[in-house]
Amino acid sequence: MREFEKVIDLPVFRYHVKIIITESVVKSRQARTEGLGPYEKEDTNPAAMHTGVKGKNWSYLFFRFNPGIGDVSHECFHCIWRLMRWIGADLENEVVAYHLTYLTEEVWKFAKSVEDLPDPNPEKQLDDLAAKYDGLDTKAVEK
Repeated sequence: MREFEKVIDLPVFRYHVKIIITESVVKSRQARTEGLGPYEKEDTNPAAMHTGVKGKNWSYLFFRFNPGIGDVSHECFHCIWRLMRWIGADLENEVVAYHLTYLTEEVWKFAKSVEDLPDPNPEKQLDDLAAKYDGLDTKAVEK
């Protein structure tokens, strides 16, 4: 499965966010049970998901490739809300706004940077290449 990940640190609060851009939000979430616990909702196909690591200063943000800005900002808000709860702060207007803007921009830049990258798994790259040329009419290119 094609997926890319990046960690964004919010050092002022010692909070970390792992962004996962993937073909399948559910499969990527199911592959990460350590600290997150099992995920049983196999029949869903969400465009995005936020999950906090219980008792830890970590969140995961999962997005399918080419996410909409609405999905990005929505899930980033869940993450910032959890951050505020983690540090014991109220949802103060400007603190939330600044961090929501920062995280949304970082996720958006990362999501756009991986759109056209090949799968980081070399075996998958070979499978994709073979599938791309499977059924190619070689007679059409012969002289």
